[in-house]
Amino acid sequence: MSAQADRIEGALPSALPEGERVLWQGGPDPSRFARHAMHVRKAAVYFVLLLTWRVAMVWRDGGGWEQAFNAVLTTAVLGAVGCAALWAYATWSAKATTYTITSARVIIRSGVALPITVNIPFAKIDKVDLRKRQDGGDIILHMVSGARAAYVILWPNVQPFHWLRPRPMLRCLEQSEPAVQAITEGLSSELGSRVVPETRGDVSPGAAVLT
Repeated sequence: MSAQADRIEGALPSALPEGERVLWQGGPDPSRFARHAMHVRKAAVYFVLLLTWRVAMVWRDGGGWEQAFNAVLTTAVLGAVGCAALWAYATWSAKATTYTITSARVIIRSGVALPITVNIPFAKIDKVDLRKRQDGGDIILHMVSGARAAYVILWPNVQPFHWLRPRPMLRCLEQSEPAVQAITEGLSSELGSRVVPETRGDVSPGAAVLT
């Protein structure tokens, strides 16, 4: 059995029903996942600002370099360890996540300690947004009215801050276009509909509306 076949089999909860086929499979890029999903860079900036503030407080109180060094040493160590741990978790989580698009549904399998599989039939998808970046892209799935998904179960493969009506995401893809094409083919096959992606620059979301 090939490595690709092994990956497909391991990412699916069971054998696909007769007639259903895999159109695309991939996962988050670990470094992009760490930056955009786990916000490692923002955490690093926070600790740098905190260290700068502590040094400023020491100097304001008349301390010198030695006092400033002692004041920030613990914070610097904790910040470095925290960011390294966050980066490691993000990398591990990205490698444990697989997105599969079949002719009937989107399957999100993720979870570091306890893998969880979420099935999203095309009939439950109302609209798809393609958010492109210079270093990749995200695909956001808008659910039809009445279709619900648990934010906690989907995290981090979910659009932030949409707690009441969670929107599943295929996050931090190195190349998002093949996944969009697979969703287009799947929707056309399953629903007789089509998706028309419309990009609006490198960082703004584009609309992919079912018609």
